Amino acid sequence: MDEFPALDSPQIKYRKTFLKAYLKKFVTADSSKPDFWEYLDKVGMMHTGLGRKNPLHIDYIHINGLLAYVNDIVVGAVLEHGELDLPTKTAVVRALGKVLWIQNDLFAKWYIKDGAEYAE
Repeated sequence: MDEFPALDSPQIKYRKTFLKAYLKKFVTADSSKPDFWEYLDKVGMMHTGLGRKNPLHIDYIHINGLLAYVNDIVVGAVLEHGELDLPTKTAVVRALGKVLWIQNDLFAKWYIKDGAEYAE
C-alpha cells in the first residue's frame, strides 16, 4: 500500500467504490429496521481493524473529516435542489444531521476507550 496514493491509484479507486456503496445504503436503506443501525455499527468497527480478513486502520480524525465532507456534499445538494420546498429541505437536512451524528457516535464507540483502565 502506498503511503500517499495518487487519486487514480487502485487503492483509492477501491476505497471510492466502498464509499459509494456506503452512501447508497446510507440514503436508501430503511432506518426503521435494526439491520440499518447494525450496518452503521459494523462500518465503525471495521475501520479499527476488527472484523476483516485484511485489517483496515483509519485514524478517527480522518473518519470525522470524511463525515463532515459527506454532510457538506449532501446538504449542499438538498439546499440547491430546485423541486423541493423549504419544509422538505429542512426535514432532510435535520434527518441527515441526526444520522451522521449517530454514525459518528458508532465510530467513537470503537475508537475511544475512555475509562478502559477502570473496567475491572
